[in-house]
Parts: sequence; structure tokens; C-alpha cells
Amino acid sequence: MNRLQKSRSRDKRPRKKDIRGRHKLAVFFLDHRQPKGQAYYFYSTLRQDQNQTAKQRLRYLVNKKWQGLVSWAGLYYCNVLIAEYSVSDNCWRQV
Repeated sequence: MNRLQKSRSRDKRPRKKDIRGRHKLAVFFLDHRQPKGQAYYFYSTLRQDQNQTAKQRLRYLVNKKWQGLVSWAGLYYCNVLIAEYSVSDNCWRQV
């Protein structure tokens, strides 16, 4: 089989740069539509943890990208809450 006849299926394994990191962002929106009422979770990548940009990127999502849409957000490191954001305070608070 030559290379033109090979199927173009995607590799099922995650690439090394996409491996899940240690930081996690839990978000509740003002117009929250999760059927079971759970938070939406967003994870850092291993590369972002190594470069120490994970916290900055996850906070950017709440502060800039979803500005005015988030009612509560929690930033976790290894499943331990390290900071939280609430719409009433409108800022991040260290726990």
C-alpha cells in the first residue's frame, strides 16, 4: 500500500503537548445550562504547567473572554481550591 492509499484517520492517543496538566478551572455561568447543575471544567496542558502560564490562561478566560458571564469560578491545583472568583466581588480571591 503506498502512502496515497493510506487512510487519513487520526491517531487516538493524545499528543504529548496536549496531555492534561495539574490546573483546573470550574465555572458556573449566570445563564448556566448544565442539565445536572454541575460546573463546566477546563484544564491546563502539561506544557502550560511547565511554562507557568496555566493560571494566567485560565484566569484570562474568566476576566476577559467571558467577562460579565461568569457567576462563580474556582481555580484548582491538584484538586485543591487555590483561588475563587465571584460576580459579587468581581475579583479573584486567594483561598
